[in-house]
Amino acid sequence: MSLFPVELYITILLQLSGRDLCNYSTKTVVSFLSANSVTRSAALDRSVWEHLYRSRYTHNEPEHETERHIRLKGDWQSMYIERFTLDRATLQTLDYIRIHPEDRRSVVVEEFTKSISLDVYDALELEADLPVARVFRDPAMDDMDEESVHEALPRRFWAKATLGALLRIQSINTWCSVNDQPHDHTIEELLTALSAFADVPASQIVNQFDELAARCRQKLVSEGLELDREARDYVMPRLIVSIRDFMHSVGFAIGEGTSFYHSYNQFPHFFLDTGRSHTLPMSMACIFCAICSRLNIQAAPTNTPHRILCYVTSSDPLKGDILFDPGDDSPPIVFSSREPSVMLLEAGLPSHLSADAVRPASMANLLVRVSNNIFATMHRAQTDQLGHGAARAEYAVTCALFTVNPGFVPTIPSDCPLDEWIVVTNVLAPLLPAAMRRPFLRTYEFRASNPELGAKNPSRYLDYHSPRLRPKPGSAQTEVVLKVFIGGVVSHPHHGLGCIVGWQDGERVASVDAVRPSIVCAIITESGVHACSEDPACMGDPEEDEFALEPQLLTPSKLIWLRKHIYQFERFFEDAYIPREDGLGGRLIPTAELRVQYPDDLEAGTQWSEEQLKGTSSTGQQGMILKHITMSPHSLQRTQLYTLP
Repeated sequence: MSLFPVELYITILLQLSGRDLCNYSTKTVVSFLSANSVTRSAALDRSVWEHLYRSRYTHNEPEHETERHIRLKGDWQSMYIERFTLDRATLQTLDYIRIHPEDRRSVVVEEFTKSISLDVYDALELEADLPVARVFRDPAMDDMDEESVHEALPRRFWAKATLGALLRIQSINTWCSVNDQPHDHTIEELLTALSAFADVPASQIVNQFDELAARCRQKLVSEGLELDREARDYVMPRLIVSIRDFMHSVGFAIGEGTSFYHSYNQFPHFFLDTGRSHTLPMSMACIFCAICSRLNIQAAPTNTPHRILCYVTSSDPLKGDILFDPGDDSPPIVFSSREPSVMLLEAGLPSHLSADAVRPASMANLLVRVSNNIFATMHRAQTDQLGHGAARAEYAVTCALFTVNPGFVPTIPSDCPLDEWIVVTNVLAPLLPAAMRRPFLRTYEFRASNPELGAKNPSRYLDYHSPRLRPKPGSAQTEVVLKVFIGGVVSHPHHGLGCIVGWQDGERVASVDAVRPSIVCAIITESGVHACSEDPACMGDPEEDEFALEPQLLTPSKLIWLRKHIYQFERFFEDAYIPREDGLGGRLIPTAELRVQYPDDLEAGTQWSEEQLKGTSSTGQQGMILKHITMSPHSLQRTQLYTLP
């Protein structure tokens, strides 16, 4: 029998966080159920389960939540158990998808897309934050004592991929609603939906705008400005000028040159970030309207040619509405009439322009303008400005335009491996009339299998559905292939530091003195997935069509850099072997996804490490990972299976 009252135990249980990585809160409550009758009473208390539920589950599908609450009669324990069971089933299916690339499509289409929803968002967030192996942690920044979780890196990657797909579904639904009800949405919603294509949730953007508006409010109050619309001293023209002055004072301005032509310049997570505040007029209008809405000012962007202005509704019905440019220092224009012809005249604009040049624009029209802006920046920006992020920008704009015109075919980047089914098949295709769905999916499948059609996504990483076995001793390609293994760290002459993630047998290449074997090797680098050689000067000349990938010592500091900077690193590698501080013999341990596709390479990497360490003990020098990867014009064509921007 417990010596303490049940109320004390309830108070203790109410301190549990509910959102812990290893479900300690749930395990604690369950242990209380079996300790004694007093702790059991505490663990069964309604307030305990309500606390656990509300703290763990902050996202849901509203219609699902309403139905669940009614069906279970508001029993928080039953609701928690139901969602916790759904979480476990979802994560188990995701594990299967991660480990079995050969069966990925059928499982996603037949099972995953039917159950995936915002109801499992919170579980996926926890999965995406699992503690990684200590070898990947930075002692200066990370907790080195926290217990690591097995296969944390790939589990994090696939959880993030699923979260991203869910976010993009919400964005597409927003854009569809914009087209159906163009005057019921804001520019903030319109642009925030773009950031989902960079895996940034809307809640993060809202928080950033909230913080910015709070700073602006504080500055306005410090200047003695009245913010109460009903107050006698409330002067809206002066107030909106002060809001613009605040924006300029914290660095927001119209960009010039490369800062203007940046593909992410209309993505709020980008232009709200420190040091990226030189942006487009559309984004300036978005920031201004977002701050105004939080200060109880009604403002909306216009669709003025060559610039975006803001229409501010007057707080006094006896005074005119205002046209305002948040991007420059021009004074506000106070209209004397709401007649478009008069407004155009007073704004100094040509009389032939449409009313939305001086009045709030349809968000459907602005969605098209936003998309066209992104396309324009993609073609004018430097190709290395975004790296593989350019593919995300193209993906966003093709989906946005699809909601306007289904003739656009989405271009999905390789690092969104589930979107083909969760987003395209399950969300975009049903938006089409029944007669158009099958042709659309066939067009998309052709586009995906011929990715050179994409403007910024020339190719995709290839999942093999059957294992790629290393040649047996004595075969023509043994000498070359055995020096290439998944997990080798190398330096590419054009793309810099990278990691080997794939290889395939090429054709035999005739040289001056011999017939040489060839292979195609895929590496991931900071900018994407690349073939070993893409130098056009080498094509066509068998003697010159040859590049040496330089082996790299895998030191602890280099490993941390790889994890932070290399494209899709978490997808392909789960651990590392670093036998010496100087990095000799160090290699990466591939994930189950790669081990299924290259079943012999883990052993090959082990043998290589042993040879490196053994060779050093006698020679004092590091051996070469590989000598030359021979690339013929024919085999080079196959590298497009791997190449990404």
